[in-house]
Amino acid sequence: MDFFCREERLVIEIDGPIHRGQSTTVQERQQLLEAAGLQVIRVSSTGVETDVNAVLNKIRQEFAPHPLSRERERGDRQVGVRGDRP
Repeated sequence: MDFFCREERLVIEIDGPIHRGQSTTVQERQQLLEAAGLQVIRVSSTGVETDVNAVLNKIRQEFAPHPLSRERERGDRQVGVRGDRP
């Protein structure tokens, strides 16, 4: 696991040369993470090194906020924690 956001239950995996030949292990780990309710987004190390904006766009496109984080946000707004008016 390269990056993890607990609040959003989001895992970002950066795949590089070290992952070649480990596809079974990588898939098994991803299945375990997803079974635990985490969303896994895979990006290439080459993309991170050469075009980080494209990688960020991919993450934005594939990312689906976790329902509990949205409920927390709505709850925060209802009690005015963030300064928002309901």
